[in-house]
Amino acid sequence: MSLATNNSWLEWALLAALAFSTESGAGQTTVLLREVSVSRDTIRLSDLLPPDASNQMRRASEQVELGRTPQCHTERVFEPSEIEKQTSSSPVLLGLMLSGPVLVQRTCFPIRREAVQRVTSEFLQNQEIAAGVEVSRIAWSETIYALQENPALRIEQALPDPARRVLQIRLRCVERAVCPSFWVTVPTTQRPHLFATTAPTVESRQSPVLVRVGQRVMLIFEDPPLRMQLPVTCLQSGSLGKQVRAMDSSTRRVFQAEVTGAGILRAHL
Repeated sequence: MSLATNNSWLEWALLAALAFSTESGAGQTTVLLREVSVSRDTIRLSDLLPPDASNQMRRASEQVELGRTPQCHTERVFEPSEIEKQTSSSPVLLGLMLSGPVLVQRTCFPIRREAVQRVTSEFLQNQEIAAGVEVSRIAWSETIYALQENPALRIEQALPDPARRVLQIRLRCVERAVCPSFWVTVPTTQRPHLFATTAPTVESRQSPVLVRVGQRVMLIFEDPPLRMQLPVTCLQSGSLGKQVRAMDSSTRRVFQAEVTGAGILRAHL
């Protein structure tokens, strides 16, 4: 009887030790992911863990901040030495292994066409200038990304362009930090300069300057399936659709590019 009791107690003790070992991650080696996408503003070590990491390791990693999350379509690379410096003082994290540099990107969400059409229609109706404006044909130069899914939008400015028979409208996210401002064009069936007589908030003047001399902007090279981005300095000011020169400060190379948005140029490879 005593022997059976002792055996039962030993079995229970072994099972408890095994459970504790599994929970704590003792003796386990966890290899960090090589590429991750993060939606919050701060990168934490827990963002780099694989799905099978232990609960204790995940809790400890959640307390380790690695830095700011990059902006949309940019990347941040952590070398193994940077991460090891952050984990060396925690016994729980000593089981982490790195197979090489870790690449971190921001999770971004494209602004939906339906959302742009809806806020534009509401604006035009409120200003009583919806007649003759073909909102269904609204267009903009490139996909705009936001840090949140389906962000609330508002219109900042509307400018008639009589020569092209379009209305140029600038939008932004209600929360400014969530997305950059961007321009869209809306075709019209009547001369848009007449809008100024019915909507004082719609200004009748030349196309707005979207890039200026000396401004740091993003030059996008695109020849599908290739797409590259390069920060450059404008050598000329320009409005939407204009050709301007811009220079890569590191190589002093000068490019000819088209203005496609606020702070955005586009050229072909």
